[in-house]
Amino acid sequence: HWHHLNLRKCTECIFRPKMLESMGKRSNTTTPPHVVDRIMRDNMLVLKFGGKLDSQPFLVGTTPTLADISAYCELDQLFYSSLYDFSKHPEVLSWMHRMQKLPFHDDIRRSMFKLCEKIVS
Repeated sequence: HWHHLNLRKCTECIFRPKMLESMGKRSNTTTPPHVVDRIMRDNMLVLKFGGKLDSQPFLVGTTPTLADISAYCELDQLFYSSLYDFSKHPEVLSWMHRMQKLPFHDDIRRSMFKLCEKIVS
């Protein structure tokens, strides 16, 4: 599964260290900024072109699928905690806004919202 080997790195390199810090714990890993930039750039390009977000609303066509949900769940943490500027990737950001409009989105993500608030503060 592509998202486990790729998008998960976004969570591990960016979100996890900040989450641990907000809990008063130290992260055992530090990823250099240039590596984080490369990981994010590469993943955004795959979503845009490989996922065809430059030409369709969701990764596999006109309706959301498990592929969208799996990918989104790795990235929304970065979005809601303001740890990555998605405006550099307008197709991905538009897709994320479409995902946010899905039924029960806020109900399902409520715990994650609270954690992101803690990270931002």
